[in-house]
Amino acid sequence: MTNIELEKLAQKYINDVNRVCKMMLQAFNLTSKEELIKYRSSGEFYSNGGDNRYAFHGRGCRFSNNELEIDWDFGYGDNWCGLDPWKLFYYIENNKFVHDFSDGYQIKEIFDDFVVNGKMVQKYDLYYINVEM
Repeated sequence: MTNIELEKLAQKYINDVNRVCKMMLQAFNLTSKEELIKYRSSGEFYSNGGDNRYAFHGRGCRFSNNELEIDWDFGYGDNWCGLDPWKLFYYIENNKFVHDFSDGYQIKEIFDDFVVNGKMVQKYDLYYINVEM
């Protein structure tokens, strides 16, 4: 898999998280990330007649329904998520994307190269595409 293909999958992951977060705001009648962070507690919540499952954990959330399974950590500032190489790997695996990664370590190595080349920035253990910190 090329770095460009990984960038596209990373952007798709971010887009999916953004879409799911907007669905959450609507489902729970909230207006912002800040409200959601205050609203959430550990545990599971359902919407859309029980089809959408949200399980909050530590600093993130896991979402699943018949079409998508995704886990993320809430991101820095206005970002709904940062990129965790292992969570991205599980997203790629669980959603049946074609790839040749064996684990998150390979993705982390590429992300570290992206940081060196200025394509990404790293804040703590999460990576961000084209975001100024």
